Amino acid sequence: MNVSSLLVAQINEWETEDCPGKSQKCLYSLVAVGDNELLATHTTPLMKFVDDIKFTFNSREKDNCEVLGQSVSRSWYAILDSGTNYCNMYNLMNGSGLRLTPGFNEYTSDSNCTQYSTAKLYLDE
Repeated sequence: MNVSSLLVAQINEWETEDCPGKSQKCLYSLVAVGDNELLATHTTPLMKFVDDIKFTFNSREKDNCEVLGQSVSRSWYAILDSGTNYCNMYNLMNGSGLRLTPGFNEYTSDSNCTQYSTAKLYLDE
């Protein structure tokens, strides 16, 4: 399984401006793909804030891949955003099917992801 390819396919699928319902599953854009890194952006449908998304891939074993993700709003004042940056990455991991792969683990908390616990209340798990 190529994790980067799955994420790229999901980003490309959600490049559309048509968001289903009140979701954020649209307005993604692929910026660059490297050997161990993927860069993208997400524009929020309502307020049009742009968030920079970065995934870094570390493969220490043949059938194991560690993915580090970061999403940061370009708007310095978008701190209390109901966990939008977390949702940017969650939606891609979930939409691509990666959250369902055996051995998937997620490590985050409110201390390193603003309003993470608030965002978790509204996600389609």
